[in-house]
Amino acid sequence: MGIANLGILALLIERKVLDKGTFLFIDEPEAHLHPAWQVVMAESLFELSRQGVNVVIATHSVDILKWLEVRVKKNPDDEQLIALNQFPVKSGKTEEDFETKMGKIMHELTKPFSDLYIEGI
Repeated sequence: MGIANLGILALLIERKVLDKGTFLFIDEPEAHLHPAWQVVMAESLFELSRQGVNVVIATHSVDILKWLEVRVKKNPDDEQLIALNQFPVKSGKTEEDFETKMGKIMHELTKPFSDLYIEGI
């Protein structure tokens, strides 16, 4: 499924289906992809975003999120292309900056592994 998603994405680009202002929704683009290919997927989706395509993804991939985090650290202006949301949304929270939001999301996603790792020591 993962490589098929990259193939479908390439086909959509080749046929010029994805133009400035169009929307692309992908649920878990990392599904069945090796971590290195998850980075390729993240790069491809981000480039589409830079070209004006509205890319919306739902992910549980620490690799994709880490790629985004590093991208923004290297190119702070790219932060304007990224909006982070985490569910469930807790009402009454104040607006947090990108780094704080990303840190909380990464912590939540890596906590089960960290807990098991510590338990095994």
